[in-house]
Amino acid sequence: MNRDERVALAIEVCKKQNIEVLPPDINKSAAHFAIEATNIRFGFDAIKNVGEAAIDNILSVRKTEGKFSSFTHFLIKTDSRKVNKKVIESLAKVGCFDCFSTRASILEQLEDIRKKATQFHSQIDGQDSLFITVTDESAAIKDSFNQLPEYPQQELLSFEKELLGLYLTNHPLAEAMQQVASQANQKINDLDHTIHQGQIFIFGGVFTRFKEITTKKGQRMAFATLQDQSGSIECIIFPKLYAQHEGKLSENA
Repeated sequence: MNRDERVALAIEVCKKQNIEVLPPDINKSAAHFAIEATNIRFGFDAIKNVGEAAIDNILSVRKTEGKFSSFTHFLIKTDSRKVNKKVIESLAKVGCFDCFSTRASILEQLEDIRKKATQFHSQIDGQDSLFITVTDESAAIKDSFNQLPEYPQQELLSFEKELLGLYLTNHPLAEAMQQVASQANQKINDLDHTIHQGQIFIFGGVFTRFKEITTKKGQRMAFATLQDQSGSIECIIFPKLYAQHEGKLSENA
């Protein structure tokens, strides 16, 4: 399994044990996955494009300065060479700044917000004692940018898939999965090989992975992962069955 598959599997195990995996948060996440009360908080190092240097800087600032009071405060206090534009965009897309504003507000206006934060930082940087109180009160800096309506849910979920490697808060096909689940007579998570070996069941779900291959005889077949609302299972679709349903089987179907 690759990294994304390992994380997805771990999260599935948590769900089975009724442990909620909380989304990443700029003031609550640690470098790695961490226990928070009876839940688990998504770690910074599991977000793509967020490297060790950026994580160390964020956590160092948080340790010495306390929690970030606003997105602008975050920009002023962190090192822009380590926490660069790509890092900020990735953090914003997965909801790290949801405590301050919508993701649309931050991403659509990011350049302007960064410019204003840089100007403010330049004004107070290196000034004499007259401005010490301004610097000390930087933790109270509030966001002044426009608040825009949030992106559609589908787009937010696509951000999660892109940068976390999985759909964390929901699944874009949740409604469809619910409909097909009503026609099933078994849930994946309820399977027990000591009881159900050799039995036949009907499952309703979505292919989260689908890989087609060609056999030595020139026939096409596939390996897939089927996911329902309880868990996922690996599947093999042999040539005869694959031929019967050609064109209907694919990832996200």
